[in-house]
Amino acid sequence: MRPRFSRSLLGLGSVLLAATLAAPAGAATETTWFVAPPPPLAAAPAASGSCARPDFTDIQSAVDAADRHDTIIVCDGTYDVDQVRIVGAGKRGLTLKAQHQWQATLRPTDAGNRFGLIEVEDTAGVTIRGFRFRGMSTGCSSRARTAISADGVRNVDIRANRIWSPPGAAFGICGFESGIWLDDTTGLVRWNAIENWDYLGIVTELNDTPGTLKILRNSLRYWHTGVEGRTSTSGTGIYVHDGSAEKLIKVVGNRVVGLPTAGTEETGTTPMLGGAIYAEGENMRIRRNVVQYAELGLFAYDYPRVFVHHNTATDNVTDCGSDELSPRWIDNIGDPDRSDPVGLCTWG
Repeated sequence: MRPRFSRSLLGLGSVLLAATLAAPAGAATETTWFVAPPPPLAAAPAASGSCARPDFTDIQSAVDAADRHDTIIVCDGTYDVDQVRIVGAGKRGLTLKAQHQWQATLRPTDAGNRFGLIEVEDTAGVTIRGFRFRGMSTGCSSRARTAISADGVRNVDIRANRIWSPPGAAFGICGFESGIWLDDTTGLVRWNAIENWDYLGIVTELNDTPGTLKILRNSLRYWHTGVEGRTSTSGTGIYVHDGSAEKLIKVVGNRVVGLPTAGTEETGTTPMLGGAIYAEGENMRIRRNVVQYAELGLFAYDYPRVFVHHNTATDNVTDCGSDELSPRWIDNIGDPDRSDPVGLCTWG
């Protein structure tokens, strides 16, 4: 006797066969890779894809193995890194993230002068998320000039990282010269904390690629102390350069502060932040930022389609500055007598 459910099984088999035939040949599968520091054992446990049994013990090996849209989870711990390079179309959509925010620490080795400790180039949709970058303090013969760099990248997402150097270290050959450096890149730079750089906290240049770059709600603190023989001011917090008609740049909701005890005398040991936010180029929106304790708080050239509005600049040597008194400076709070031209900012 024929079983009563045989017709149902045949129907299910037909559905499965149809689904198999419909699947594209060679369809890619997104993979999650795990990286953990080398264990204190003679041999690492067999890989099985977890922090307890990681696939790799160094980040670059995981990046090299990863395909488009894969995820690399970097487990809690400290990693001494020469350089991590994410390059080319084969790495589109790659996510590189810490297991827990700021619990995966990346330290540059003394391996020769290179630009970015993590360097992303000629790709799209890459996310760098949740790392702690710690600059070296002593004993350096070279350094990574920048913690994170992106060159020719579309829709990057650099999110919730902490970049830190010991006070004063970045002025020598240790520490990070700059925090995040973007060349010809679109996407998001958001919720990062950067402290104690030398040259530039966040910088964007060569902005010819069409699209939008948003620098949102980052916290930058320039708190160097005990630096002998340093000139009176140094460094810029957010530097936006080479703006173009094809690309919109938004600098929104950031906080950039120096030390309130910083002096302006060249003989001092607490150098003042040179500039908090400095913008040069067209097609920019600079709004709702807070800048404090810098020689120049907020500066923007009067280029086409540049709007500076609802920012707060206080306790700077010059709160607000521009090459002319522009009508596109709207409702910015600052000392009108500490503005150049006078009245560029007001007390509201």
